[in-house]
Amino acid sequence: MNKIELTDSTMDIIMKMGEGVIGAIVCITRVLKEGVLIDPDSGFGPFGSLLGADSLGIYGSNLYILWNDLCKQDPKLFIALFRAYQLGFISGPLLQAVSKDRARLNNDNEIDIIDLHNKVCEKLENFQK
Repeated sequence: MNKIELTDSTMDIIMKMGEGVIGAIVCITRVLKEGVLIDPDSGFGPFGSLLGADSLGIYGSNLYILWNDLCKQDPKLFIALFRAYQLGFISGPLLQAVSKDRARLNNDNEIDIIDLHNKVCEKLENFQK
């Protein structure tokens, strides 16, 4: 079940998605602030990657694991991750599993975030390189 609703304000979305986890809230606010410049073609504006996370049930500490450990706190890589999901370059179940298991990220290297970013840039010419 998704948390984001059409009637939510930006602050509602930040609070619902962040679940009180400061690192996740930082991620969300940076993505909202920089998203339009990074992915100008997103049909959902700066909310695109957050809607992707919401559709997969990735919130709070799980969101923070992706932001901090996989994307190294880079909004461009975070947005590319969810664009890659949208474009079919990575599966939802893999994203969900990795967001719940920090050790899996560090040991298996199942997700090559740079490769995903490059694939997104190839597919979407206006995506920030």
